[in-house]
Amino acid sequence: MSSLICHGCGSTNAPDTSVSYISCEYCGASISVAAFYRGLSANSLESLVDAGLSDTDQTQVSKLMEDASEYMNAGDIPSAKDRLEKLLQIYPKHIPSRLNLAKCILRDTNVDARERSKIVVNHCLNVPEPLKTPEITMMIDGIAFDLASLAIHSVNGLDTLHLFDISHQISGNNKERDVLVEGYVSPVLEKFVTKMRSGIKKKKSSFCPSATELELLLHISKYNEAGKSFCLTMENWISENSKKMHPRALEKLDDLAKIANDFTGDFVVFKVGLFGIKEELKSV
Repeated sequence: MSSLICHGCGSTNAPDTSVSYISCEYCGASISVAAFYRGLSANSLESLVDAGLSDTDQTQVSKLMEDASEYMNAGDIPSAKDRLEKLLQIYPKHIPSRLNLAKCILRDTNVDARERSKIVVNHCLNVPEPLKTPEITMMIDGIAFDLASLAIHSVNGLDTLHLFDISHQISGNNKERDVLVEGYVSPVLEKFVTKMRSGIKKKKSSFCPSATELELLLHISKYNEAGKSFCLTMENWISENSKKMHPRALEKLDDLAKIANDFTGDFVVFKVGLFGIKEELKSV
């Protein structure tokens, strides 16, 4: 049976057809089972028939494609990458092979995760719209999912959220990926809110969130409505206590308001009183 190769640690895992994705047995990264099988089907040799290649080139490309698939399944990413690069020298317009090359790059644990993502996004975004067949779109969706999983298990903080942004550039409508992102973002937001509440209660009106903390909140809010609510909370707090805020925090006011401009619902307002901090709810 073919194996799933983890893009986080490079280990092999057995696919389970009863679920959409599995957790790597070694590092815990999420691996898309469905995208794995879609990727195999996208390696079909049928596309060579109408490509205008000579008989010799067709034979060579077919062999390289089959070899690359076998190496990818076996977890030999360098050999798969080598075969795909040779294939694309002969047949540079073969989109499935370009996307499989992107998968190989994503799985290359010898390269920094952020560097991998830059290369991968170029491969995916350079696919012309007319060539985005359902099969190609499914391959791209699988790469976007793998990139989000890589972000969770290979980098931290803002870097993870930046990789989420790249994943969304590749594939905007991807429910499988969005579930993964939400599972990461929700606890991060909860910790952030707890930290802000604690700081406000201890330092009262002199408490100022850092620009990095506010940037983290802004990124979280792209994927979480509760984050937008707390953006309004922070905007109100910084505005009400502007004389004690750091200039870099004040620079974030417009961004906090902008990202929450489509939010409707309640948000918390912190008020400094004689008996400490009071929390009130406001609606928009």
